[in-house]
Amino acid sequence: MLSIFYSMKAKHSIKNTITAIIIALLLMAAAIFCLTAFNRPASGSIRVRAINAYTLEPVANAKIVIAERKKAAYTDVNGFAYIYDVPVYRNELFYQNLGCDWGEVSIFSYADGYLPLALLHARVYENKLRLGPSLYMFPEGETGVRITTLIESPDEDEMQKLADMLFDCES
Repeated sequence: MLSIFYSMKAKHSIKNTITAIIIALLLMAAAIFCLTAFNRPASGSIRVRAINAYTLEPVANAKIVIAERKKAAYTDVNGFAYIYDVPVYRNELFYQNLGCDWGEVSIFSYADGYLPLALLHARVYENKLRLGPSLYMFPEGETGVRITTLIESPDEDEMQKLADMLFDCES
């Protein structure tokens, strides 16, 4: 009878140990999830359109790359590409001084027969789908040009507010 008691106690101890290990693994997984989820920047989505700069026709099969994420999508026959889970990296100058609700990313576009294009400081909004920007792509063969580089600036009202604030500072 005593040996049955010790056998049952050993089985109960093994069961408790396995349960404790499973609980510890679940807690570790939850901690890792929380650390990675809270350290990721906010994200949004962008619908980009590639257009021939001269004919204004859509550019199909253009590869659109978000540099900060190293994620790509290809344009459809209408020149549209959707990219989801785009990080929202805030421009501190605008965010701290004006409270702007957007961040910036770099968008690169490549298509056969066209110069590569880089759009820097493209806006992305947290938890929103931005319907734009349009990328005006130039056919290859432009003399002396190897890549088209554009910068998307904030809208005129935001730029004016920032300029007013900066001009009012002390010298």
